[in-house]
Amino acid sequence: MSTKQIFSFVLFSVIAPSLGDKVLSLSDIDFEDTVFGSSSHFVMFYGPWCEHCKNFMPTWSLLAEFYSKIPQGEHVTIAKVDCTKETPLCAKQNIRAYPTLKLYFDHGEIKRYNGKRRISDLKAFVNKFLATSEERDKELMEANEADNGLYTLTAENFDRHVEMGLHFIKFYAPWCSHCRKLAPTWKALAEFHKDNSEITIAKIDCTTEGKKCSEHNIRGFPSLKLFKDGREVDRYEGTRSLDDLKNYLTLKISEHSLLSSAITEKSESAEEIPSDATDMETQIKPFQLTDSNFDAMISFGTTFVKFYAPWCRHCQELAPVWDQLANKCADSSSGPRIAKVDCTEEEQLCRSLGIPAYPTLILFSKGIQKQEYKGPRDLNSLYNFAIKHHDEL
Repeated sequence: MSTKQIFSFVLFSVIAPSLGDKVLSLSDIDFEDTVFGSSSHFVMFYGPWCEHCKNFMPTWSLLAEFYSKIPQGEHVTIAKVDCTKETPLCAKQNIRAYPTLKLYFDHGEIKRYNGKRRISDLKAFVNKFLATSEERDKELMEANEADNGLYTLTAENFDRHVEMGLHFIKFYAPWCSHCRKLAPTWKALAEFHKDNSEITIAKIDCTTEGKKCSEHNIRGFPSLKLFKDGREVDRYEGTRSLDDLKNYLTLKISEHSLLSSAITEKSESAEEIPSDATDMETQIKPFQLTDSNFDAMISFGTTFVKFYAPWCRHCQELAPVWDQLANKCADSSSGPRIAKVDCTEEEQLCRSLGIPAYPTLILFSKGIQKQEYKGPRDLNSLYNFAIKHHDEL
C-alpha cells in the first residue's frame, strides 16, 4: 500500500464516524423524489471495492460537513449511491465508471463533474452552477410570467432566460394579424407546459425589442424558434394548431433528453484515472437503445444502429470501432447518431425487426428503416456510409 493510500485510509478512519451522517445515502426508492425536488444535490456514484472511491471518500465527507453548515437557502446536499446495491439506478443514470460525480439542481438540470478531486475545485463547481441557477430563477420570476407559464422576454432578460435548457419562443408584432390569431393557441401551449421543467414557452414583442429580434434574424411575424443552452437550434415551420405544436415539442424534448445522455466518462474506467487528475476529457459513446427508448430515438433525424450480442466475436471486434464512429459523427450536432442494441437483453425488439445475425448494422431515418450496411467494418468505410446516406435524406 502506498504512502498516499495509507494516509487516506487513516484519515477516513478518523473522520468517518463523525462525518458519515453528513453524506446522504440514496437508493432507487427515494432517488428521483430527492434529487429532482426543490433543493440541490451533489451525488457520488461509487463501488465500495473501488480504490479511487475509497481514497476520495474522506474528501467527499469533508465537503458534506462544509455544506451542512451553510444556511438552508444556499444549501446543497452531498450524497452518495452504492452502485453494487443500486445497480438499476446507476444504469438509469448512465454510470459507467467510478467514482462519477453529478450535480442535480434547478428542478431537473444535471451537470457531471470532471475536474480535480480537491475540496476547493469541488466547491467552485457547485457554487458556479448554483449561483447561475439562483440568478436565473430570480430573473425569470421578474420576467412577468403571465397566463399560466407564458414568459414575456425583453432585451434585458432574453439571454439569461435561454442560457440553459430548452425554450420555445414566439417573435411577434402586435399589429400582425397572424400573430393575433396565434396568440390564444400560444397561451394554451404555455399553460399545457407550465409545470414542465424541460421546456419554457415565451414571447418577445419585436416592436419594442427590435434590436434583439434583429440579432436573431427575424424577418417575418410570427417567427417560432427553439433555443437550447443559449443557442438557436431550430425554426418551426409547421402548421400552427395546438396539437401540432404539442407534438413538435414532445419530439424535441425527447431528442434533447436522449442527446444529453450521450456524454459519458472516457471509455476506459475512471479506476484507471488518478484521483488528483486534471479535467478529464469526455467522449461520446453510442446510444444504448432498449425497447423503451428505441422508437423515440429513431423517430427524428438519422440513426445508425448496431444490433449485437456481447458473446459474438465479430461484435467484440467491431465494438471499439463503433465507439470511434460515435465520436467522429458527434462533430455534427444534427447527426447522424450512432446507437446500439444488445439483442441478448432486447430479444423481443430484435425479433420484431427481423435481425438475422450479429452484428447487423441498419440505418434509420425519421422512424423508417432505410438500409442495412454490409460493407467493410473499418472506421472510414462506416463513417462515409453514415454521412453519405445522412446527407441524402
